[in-house]
Amino acid sequence: MVIGAERRIDVSAANVSNMNTPGYRPHRIFSSVLGLRSGIPQPQEVLLRSDPNAALTQTGNPLDFASSSDAVFALQSPTGTIFSRSAQLRRDGDGRLIDTQGRALLAADGRELVVSSSAPSVLADGTVIVEGQPQGRIGLFDASRAYAAGGSGDLPDLADGASVKQGMVVGSEVELSDEMIELNKATRMAETGAKLFQLQDDLLAKAASQLGSIGK
Repeated sequence: MVIGAERRIDVSAANVSNMNTPGYRPHRIFSSVLGLRSGIPQPQEVLLRSDPNAALTQTGNPLDFASSSDAVFALQSPTGTIFSRSAQLRRDGDGRLIDTQGRALLAADGRELVVSSSAPSVLADGTVIVEGQPQGRIGLFDASRAYAAGGSGDLPDLADGASVKQGMVVGSEVELSDEMIELNKATRMAETGAKLFQLQDDLLAKAASQLGSIGK
């Protein structure tokens, strides 16, 4: 229970830190029974369903992207992969497209996308065009499987028929009020878990004392 509460707090903290990340979808912790033999509920992290009616904002920046609601972009960092319906990027010295936190946009083949221009043209299917020549294709990954696949260390499959809009963004879907509620739940869980551990310790101490008395 305490471990589950700690994971809830970590996940909410990550959500809050991405309140200004375009297209970021909050994660949640739910309990699920992973084995019939043990029957012990285990915390499982999931990516919340995106709002298909989320409004798009036009920015005019050629390195701002928004995906269709059935797909997400993948941004890679040393600590893991972030999935998002939107990304505001810039081109670094190596030609990678990175966000404000240095996370690199992944291509459809799962590698970091490298382009030779800061103002490429991007087709609806994610193909990046520079001076009339394709230089790669932005990965548009299946939104419904994005978190589960990312958690296992593998990227999900590409989303069939997904599209990308250049020069547009989707706002973050994190609501601070929702995260405060989740943090309060996690705090109560941690307190309950601590009380259970204390009760267990007291019972073990009492049992040991009684066994010691019987031995005499």
